[in-house]
Amino acid sequence: MVKETKPFLNLHKYSRQISLPFIGIKGLETIKKSKIMLVGAGALAHNCCQYLASSGIGEIIIFDQDIIEESNLPRQILFTKKDLGKKKVEVLSNYIKNHYPETKIKVYDCFFTNQNNINFPKNIDLIINASDNFTTRKKINEFSIQHSISWIDMGVLAMNGHVALFQPGQGCFSCLFPNIESSEVNCSLFGVLPSVCGLIGSFVVNETIKFLTCLNQNKVNTYYQFNFKENNFKKFFWVKDQSCFTCKDLIKTEQKNTNRENLYLISYDEFKNQSSLNSVKINFNIRQEKHEQYDLDFNISEKLFQSILNSNIKLIKSILNEQKINIESTFYFFCNYGIKSKIACEFFRKNGFNAFYSKKI
Repeated sequence: MVKETKPFLNLHKYSRQISLPFIGIKGLETIKKSKIMLVGAGALAHNCCQYLASSGIGEIIIFDQDIIEESNLPRQILFTKKDLGKKKVEVLSNYIKNHYPETKIKVYDCFFTNQNNINFPKNIDLIINASDNFTTRKKINEFSIQHSISWIDMGVLAMNGHVALFQPGQGCFSCLFPNIESSEVNCSLFGVLPSVCGLIGSFVVNETIKFLTCLNQNKVNTYYQFNFKENNFKKFFWVKDQSCFTCKDLIKTEQKNTNRENLYLISYDEFKNQSSLNSVKINFNIRQEKHEQYDLDFNISEKLFQSILNSNIKLIKSILNEQKINIESTFYFFCNYGIKSKIACEFFRKNGFNAFYSKKI
């Protein structure tokens, strides 16, 4: 069995995002190993693709068959006048290759359909829709369900935009829009402000990084709606339609989500070898009095948290006021079966700290 090699990490280059507690080195490793499928090479794809690459995404796969026209240039900012008449996927991929050589680029000179007679890339972590039609959205939705791959949809029109994440097993595009039909309404007829495309594309990259690093993961489906003319931003919650014809027979669960649940699991040797000044190791197999007491306030009852963690960490108020813990500290938890340590890891990460867990069995 070939041992998986870790990607090269340029710690100086990515130092600003490594400093974020929910990313750290482990999160950067995940980003560098991630593979994103981007459907479309138009306006929404440009900011999205550039920020994906600059964030360190390991590989981006792009689908599109359009040719660059002059009317594209105000919104599709990585194209220039000299690119007119060329294929969008080729010009976009060449730009990324030249400016972000660490990111692998693979292009398909065709419009996306789940019936494509091609060998689809393996181990895709996330699909991003940057197309502008409902037919493609439905095809991505079907592909997502068939292959258990989460996807993000985005769209713009005039000065409005929307973003939604769909995760197999939690509901699909048809659950949210069961009776939606193809429409002739598009930016060609109703226009769009170039900056709106950039704002929505950048927002999707933000959601992508959070998804890959398991930040703010929950079972609540959200749909974001943006009105940049009035600066009204709304967040809607929706639930899976149990009678949805598209996904009701979904049997296969999201294997990638299962794998990503163990994203912050480290070996016992890694736990033992943590010795930096900002490393805080907590071994739940050692009695509480052997641990230094840390004063934390995470808006949770002390009784509940102590019962979960077997009284190994004392919770009291005013962490922010008293600054008893450096936000840059990284916490490492260990227990025999990985139950307490995992709960502690998830709890600390949800509250802004960088944390990992380990187990013996």
